[in-house]
Amino acid sequence: ICGVAIPVGYAIPASVGIPVVVVVSVVFLALLEYPGFPISDMWSVKLSEHFGAVNFGFVRSCGSLGYAVAGLIFGEVLDIIGIDHMFTIHAILLGVTIACALPINKVPLANKKDKTKEKSNISMLEALKILSHNKKYMMFITGFMFINIGMRFVSSFYPVLIDLKGGTVGHVGIGLFLMAFSEIPFIWGFNKYKK
Repeated sequence: ICGVAIPVGYAIPASVGIPVVVVVSVVFLALLEYPGFPISDMWSVKLSEHFGAVNFGFVRSCGSLGYAVAGLIFGEVLDIIGIDHMFTIHAILLGVTIACALPINKVPLANKKDKTKEKSNISMLEALKILSHNKKYMMFITGFMFINIGMRFVSSFYPVLIDLKGGTVGHVGIGLFLMAFSEIPFIWGFNKYKK
């Protein structure tokens, strides 16, 4: 996914004069990147269930801290070198992500058929049908969707508001730092809350 996201990221500044291509590029990039956050969270939870030694709250809090510090640093860096270099930095960081992800061990799938478990594979359509009849799951997904819409609205428009008020990319970085840092206390206690 990251490998495809690199050229798509470069398509945005390259097609700035063609609004339709920009919109398609932004939507395609969002489809490639946004699922990565909950998928990596789910992978961490499955890893902790499988191996037992992984403390999801601690690991995810470290991720938020890293995101907060990166927002602060890259906000200042882009203030100095210019916002035009954002897509190059994006490509470099996605390359680093690929390099870090390649050696990671796989976590066994719960629905994968093997000799020890008698579970059969089901298709995506069958899984969606089963989940659509699960009221608790549908309630959770609906709530998550509305929360995510609100979060995406704020995260999309607050940089514009900062710019309109005379702020810089560095100020956007400070905002990213504050947002990511503020979630650490809540994520830290995940293991206590999930029981």
